[in-house]
Amino acid sequence: MDYRRALQESGRMKQVRGLYDVAGLDLDADLATLAAAPRVSADPGAVAYMENYFTPRGTLGVPVLTMHERGDNYPTVTQARAYSDVVRRAGDGAMLRQAFVDRPGHCRYTGAEFVAAVETLRSRVTTGRWTDVDAHRLNKLAARLAAEDPALGTAEFVHYTPDRFLRPHVPR
Repeated sequence: MDYRRALQESGRMKQVRGLYDVAGLDLDADLATLAAAPRVSADPGAVAYMENYFTPRGTLGVPVLTMHERGDNYPTVTQARAYSDVVRRAGDGAMLRQAFVDRPGHCRYTGAEFVAAVETLRSRVTTGRWTDVDAHRLNKLAARLAAEDPALGTAEFVHYTPDRFLRPHVPR
């Protein structure tokens, strides 16, 4: 594992370097320490358990709409990309749509965003086809819902394609 290369490919090098600078720490020294550290092999039993119970296979029996904040670090949006890649490889890409909201945090969706996503999925289930699941359409639906109930707040859906996940797992 080349941690320096992985950090560069993550698109977060500038952010991490800035945080290191603010903290008065030496990122290059830490990356060198990681590079020099002994490698540890995964426990085969733990790997088999994770593959069996927690690794997405990509096969979808029902329509799925995922929603992610661009600044979420658990899971990261690159993991959403890895999931869509696995679903596509399994041949079920037509069953999956993904929506992205432009904010940091984890599951901090407004009521308007949440209800717009649920309504979009409900429409897919009842009609058998997706309407265009794009940021413009979702924001428009959310605005209509919020006009009926201002407590739902506003929506910040954005068109976004996450970078590739750095260490994707391809199920066996």
